[in-house]
Amino acid sequence: MEGLELMKFDFKKKDDIWFKLMNYGEKLGCHQIPERSFFIKGYQCPVCARCSGAMLSEEIGRAVQQ
Repeated sequence: MEGLELMKFDFKKKDDIWFKLMNYGEKLGCHQIPERSFFIKGYQCPVCARCSGAMLSEEIGRAVQQ
C-alpha cells in the first residue's frame, strides 16, 4: 500500500488502564455507545449511563432486600 502511512501510537500507562476498563465494561454487557456514555477528561466511561443506572439499582435492591 504505497502512499499510506501507518500511524504510530504512543500509548501511556493511563491509556492502557482505560483499555482494560473498557474491555471489562464490555464483558459486563454494556454496549458502550458514546452518545449514552459519560466522559471524564476525554475518556469514555467503561459503562454507559443507562447500564450504570441498571447496575446501581440492582445493587441497591439487593441491599434493601437483605
